[in-house]
Amino acid sequence: MKMVKDIVGIISVGGNAVDSKKKVQRGNIESDYSKTLENLAKLIKYKNIVDAEISKIINRLTERGHVGEFIASLIFGIELEKSAVTRGIDGYFKYGKLKGKSVNIKWYGKNEYILDINKNAIPDYYLVMTGEVSQPQSSIGKKRPWLYLVYIYLMQKN
Repeated sequence: MKMVKDIVGIISVGGNAVDSKKKVQRGNIESDYSKTLENLAKLIKYKNIVDAEISKIINRLTERGHVGEFIASLIFGIELEKSAVTRGIDGYFKYGKLKGKSVNIKWYGKNEYILDINKNAIPDYYLVMTGEVSQPQSSIGKKRPWLYLVYIYLMQKN
């Protein structure tokens, strides 16, 4: 945290040096730059530690898509492709009525009723995990759960 305190006075915002005694206003929250940066730096350090542990579990980067694929593979019995860049398919169902069917897994932070489809590589199913539905509005002061709903779509192939 000492480094954060040392650099606070030399941070540039829009070409102007930041005065560490000034207040930062974000929504209804007001605090000084140095305390805000110090707290944020501490939380980012913790997040990096947590992300490293998650990466060890999933054996991929801790990105929403990779984490979502891993979670879906465990819950829905999906054998993931070895490569994370296989076009249009993240894996295949291992059990039940969907055994052997291909699936593309999506994870959206907000349910906007949108599905990103590659028309040149359509799987048998899309499994879509989303956060809550919310109206277009400012995100200031809001919290968003990572996972709220799961949809599965059968893709009709002609």
